[in-house]
Amino acid sequence: MCSVAKHLVLVVHLKRSFSENNEIFVFNDVKFECNGETAQIDHLILTYYGFIIVESKSCVGHLSYDKHDQWIRHYKNKEEGMPSPIQQTKRQYQILKNILNNNASNLLDKFMFLQKRFGFISIDSIISVADKTILNHPEERNENILKSDQVCDRINDIIDLQKKMNFKTKLFLTKEEDFVFKFKEEEVNKLVKFIKENDINKYEIKEENINPPLNNNNIEKENSECKHDNKIHYGKFGYYFKCSQCNTNTKIKETCSSCNSKNTKIRKSKNDFFIVCKDCNQEKFYWKN
Repeated sequence: MCSVAKHLVLVVHLKRSFSENNEIFVFNDVKFECNGETAQIDHLILTYYGFIIVESKSCVGHLSYDKHDQWIRHYKNKEEGMPSPIQQTKRQYQILKNILNNNASNLLDKFMFLQKRFGFISIDSIISVADKTILNHPEERNENILKSDQVCDRINDIIDLQKKMNFKTKLFLTKEEDFVFKFKEEEVNKLVKFIKENDINKYEIKEENINPPLNNNNIEKENSECKHDNKIHYGKFGYYFKCSQCNTNTKIKETCSSCNSKNTKIRKSKNDFFIVCKDCNQEKFYWKN
């Protein structure tokens, strides 16, 4: 599973570009389940004209692909094949489309007494690689495989194309039929709520949040004699506990509860903090300020 922490740069780019745009909705690190299959989507973009799936790859060194969709990592004078992120986004696309169609009657209005479905809705895919990665590509480059700092411009290009395609349909369809290709405002609101409510990652976090071992009062601060209500802060040397009453600072040292690895880091999401294991990729809720 890819953690948002691995793709923080792209998260920042997306927030900077679209946080003030009330027609573009960005969901980071979402996971859906449909018919026994799961889709882990790094970044899901919802617009009035469809969806855009963004798959992030944080490979170090050189990364290459060819016209046959063969991918190779080059690192420390070694080469190894890797699964195609293009095929990965195709599976994500199919699962997303299935779960949307399974709930179409709750998400989309009817047209001409017939239930609209998501067959005509555009779902595009983008592959994002880290800015420091050296990307080798064939002569006919795939325009949807980009460095992370180019992704937002490509998203805008795709949305502009979706709008043009929607405009062309007006030449052949009535005003009412045009809604087949563009979400209504109430449909977008339903979709935003649906995505949030069906994101398994957020559901799992909520379940973990109520377990007694994760209660703030039950977490012992290593080498600290402070028994007051501490809060987590960020400083020069990383995250630490700080007491507002006695000004005691305590460094946070946590091991992974799944594999006991000490190779961990902390991810912050608003007032929630999570322990992310770099060895087994597990993520656990840890603290709430």
